Amino acid sequence: MHTWYYSIDHQFNTIGFNKAVHTYDSLFHTLPFVSTIDQTTYYSHMRSLSQRDSVHATISSFYTDSIIHLLSPTTLQKKYPKEYAKALLLKGDDLLAKRDYSNAYRSYYDGKLVLTELNEVCEYSRYSSRIANVSYKEGNYYQAIDFWKKSMKNFPTVRTLLILN
Repeated sequence: MHTWYYSIDHQFNTIGFNKAVHTYDSLFHTLPFVSTIDQTTYYSHMRSLSQRDSVHATISSFYTDSIIHLLSPTTLQKKYPKEYAKALLLKGDDLLAKRDYSNAYRSYYDGKLVLTELNEVCEYSRYSSRIANVSYKEGNYYQAIDFWKKSMKNFPTVRTLLILN
């Protein structure tokens, strides 16, 4: 699925939004079995495609909500915690785009709690960066700086993890 997406994403400017979405959607429906991970990946990729087109960017939150809805049973949240945390961070991004700062904070924080339990250094860095962006947009510049520093602090650890893998 990732290969399909990257190929379509690479051609996006040439083929346009409608063709990209139609092609990816058609390829997805050829899968003989669709797992929960396949579904979250599908929604995540469709969200990304939607955001690449300014006319369709507003529907990207539909795909985020679909991931959250798919993982709404607590059993699935526990089975796929990383996907759930990423969905909460994406939801925060959607809310930030709508200037709904308090709910964006809440969604980011909920995602952070899951990431903390998982000890996900890479994703935790992304969380800090997102909170910094919210703080900056609200005019809390010193708080934004603190979160950007936390985000950057994790980068050497991330680089080490990438080298070791």
